[in-house]
Amino acid sequence: MLVIFDLHITLTICTRHRPELLEACLRSLLRQKVPDRVRRDLIVCENDDQPKAKALCDSLGPRVIYVQEPEPGLSSARNRAIETALDMDCDWIGFIDDDEQAEPGWVEALTAEIRRDRADVITGPVTRAYETSPSAWYSPFDENRKPTGAVSKTIEAGKTVCRRHLFDADGLALRFDPRLRFVGGEDSDLFGRARAAGVRFVWCDEMVADEFWTAARLTRMFHLRRALRRAESRVYILSKRHSRLAAVPMSLAKSTIWSRETAPCRIHQAWEKLFAGWGGLRGSLGFLSEPYRGR
Repeated sequence: MLVIFDLHITLTICTRHRPELLEACLRSLLRQKVPDRVRRDLIVCENDDQPKAKALCDSLGPRVIYVQEPEPGLSSARNRAIETALDMDCDWIGFIDDDEQAEPGWVEALTAEIRRDRADVITGPVTRAYETSPSAWYSPFDENRKPTGAVSKTIEAGKTVCRRHLFDADGLALRFDPRLRFVGGEDSDLFGRARAAGVRFVWCDEMVADEFWTAARLTRMFHLRRALRRAESRVYILSKRHSRLAAVPMSLAKSTIWSRETAPCRIHQAWEKLFAGWGGLRGSLGFLSEPYRGR
């Protein structure tokens, strides 16, 4: 039977060395109810020189397309996924991280928001599950829920879906900055450029994704190093539009927000502020950490 689609959504998942999380992510997307006349494809881009995830993708059916990007770094993988999606002539291109799972109704909520025709970029909330219980110094995670249709000011690539116009050669032709491929912040940079171009960002509160944090991400040193690298990448991103000297105080203003939580939280946040200051100084000198190289 010939099926005519009036909406084509392609969701991309970049992955490296996380087969169990990838499978859970893919199965959560394949379980989604897809509205009538909507085509939904999945692209898995493995950031490796060996096709380790190909057998898994092949076993899940023709709607899971496997591609490989041997050039290391998340920017490289995401850019390859964008090129593949554009070649498929889709209308919308989405990103979901391999450690996330879409809750039931995610695709239906996305489709409903697309059909309202008021957004160029659509994102939603994320909940968080932990491999082990967080320590006392860990600030409670804020899901940042807000009404559907609200303007979304903070955008991360995971769980975000965009009109192809953002990436098309006839549109904004945006790509993730390869300079940020090992430090992070490439999504903040890309969506900052999109915002400057007048792109409309809309929140969809029914598009809920569940994120899994391993025990390695719950250590104090992980969070301190993250504060440092985030400050480095912020200075780099801001220095594209301002001088490096001006970018440092602007970066610090965006770093850790002081909490009204417990004393251990406040003490830890003081350490994060210190590491963010060091990261801002390193960024002003042109240094970028590479915590994701080789992972």
